[in-house]
Amino acid sequence: MDASQHAPIPSDARTASSSEALAPESSPDDSKQIAAKQERRRKIGRIAGRWFAALSAFTLAAGLYLNAFHLTMEGMLCVALLNFAALPVVLGSGLTWAIAGLRGLHKLTGLALVSLACATSVTLPTTHVGMQVAALFSRPALDKLAERVRAGESIAWPTRAGLFLVVGIRTKGPIVALLVHKDPAGHSALVQFPAGSRGDADITGVEDLAFYGPMYNLNWDVALGSGWRYQDEG
Repeated sequence: MDASQHAPIPSDARTASSSEALAPESSPDDSKQIAAKQERRRKIGRIAGRWFAALSAFTLAAGLYLNAFHLTMEGMLCVALLNFAALPVVLGSGLTWAIAGLRGLHKLTGLALVSLACATSVTLPTTHVGMQVAALFSRPALDKLAERVRAGESIAWPTRAGLFLVVGIRTKGPIVALLVHKDPAGHSALVQFPAGSRGDADITGVEDLAFYGPMYNLNWDVALGSGWRYQDEG
């Protein structure tokens, strides 16, 4: 009998052979399942990214619209309700997009973009940027309408002045208030203070109600440039 048949098997060889016997073999089906899961994850990320982009744009646009044309207590309440309803969905879809749809440094960039979009949706409508931009584009028409009022022309109300629908007027000397909202609790107006009229330092108190030109008891007094201000009564 050959002596090699009785030679002991090295321990390393026994360990290797037993490990090979216990190790599961990777089959093509397993690879396909992993690839399918990754594809589903990426698809969910893409869908969430579209929702995040659309909802972020809608929330910001709606907030700026309300800020520009409904800068009243009711309008700001609508902004608050809009943010309360939309931001959780924006945040959830944004996080899903960043985590499931992005990789590496792109994931950190996506998370930063989600944070920026949520912060902008909350803060920008409260900075009066919408009102100031709308007034800037409408200034030539507002100037012309204010001059017609001072000249005593007959004007049919409501009338359009740039982006704003003016529903009436108030005057106090040369100061003209073009009313853009009428409400029993208080009106809102774009007010022009021409050169030589009472300035910002002339806000006075009468019976604890602040008044400024022809407008009284102000909730908002927003500078719009070139002698124009937006004022909302409480």
